[in-house]
Amino acid sequence: MSGLITGILTWSIGSPGIHIGASGLVYAFAFFLVTISIIKMETTLMAYTLIIVFLYGSLVWGFFPALFPDKHISWEGHLSGAITGVILAFFYRNEGPKRKIYFADEDEDDEENNDFDIIDNSELNNY
Repeated sequence: MSGLITGILTWSIGSPGIHIGASGLVYAFAFFLVTISIIKMETTLMAYTLIIVFLYGSLVWGFFPALFPDKHISWEGHLSGAITGVILAFFYRNEGPKRKIYFADEDEDDEENNDFDIIDNSELNNY
């Protein structure tokens, strides 16, 4: 699905010429992981995302073709991949493994018993 959306966006915003390669898919995957880890606030997913951002830190430079005039980099494919990754992350935000809730019964008890008894100092002297 990301390949189709990335391709359509690249053809829509791309300059005339040939846009070839799978870099749009790489950008879609990287931006999907970054966005979904921020949305879900999962620590393990954030750790994997930080590793990927560290290893592929040069992804940012693909948005600036003026820095590499001799390379003929299709920044349109990179941008459309990034947009696709963010869109798909919001689309799939409720899918996948759910965060485990430990001691769910204690959370319910805490919500039911929120009123605390106020003891003034005169009552403390009686004990």
